Amino acid sequence: MEETSPGIYLVSGDYLPIQIIESRKLPEDENLWLNSLRGGLKRSSLNVIYEEEKKQGPETPLDAYMDVIIRANKRPYMEVDKMWRDTLVEVLEETGALPQVIEAIVEKREGKWEEQGRERTARNLLARSMPIEDIAQVTELPIEKIRLLAAVH
Repeated sequence: MEETSPGIYLVSGDYLPIQIIESRKLPEDENLWLNSLRGGLKRSSLNVIYEEEKKQGPETPLDAYMDVIIRANKRPYMEVDKMWRDTLVEVLEETGALPQVIEAIVEKREGKWEEQGRERTARNLLARSMPIEDIAQVTELPIEKIRLLAAVH
């Protein structure tokens, strides 16, 4: 067994080489990604990870990795999340955009609720054996959507 760097050991001589990572010995600034997989991550380190994730872009899927980091570090994540939300609200208030953002969110939610209500109505009408074309006319849902609801129903 050979220590290749602080906290990282290489075990050789078996069929496959094995790497052992002792996360407590990892220098935080050099091995932030590996070190973050355990609990006790500092809020500042979590900010660095988020910034790095943004730089990677959507073509680099880090969802599973970020899920592990957040689960292992719930408290700092919640602190950072609250800080970002507070900052966003402050910026929106300063620019006068907060009322428009709130209105857009309300409209989106109302649209979602309306869509769910139409789907519920379509399912009820399907249960009463109403023809799909008539259901489409009543609910203003596309026929394909009603056919999908019928297949599930």
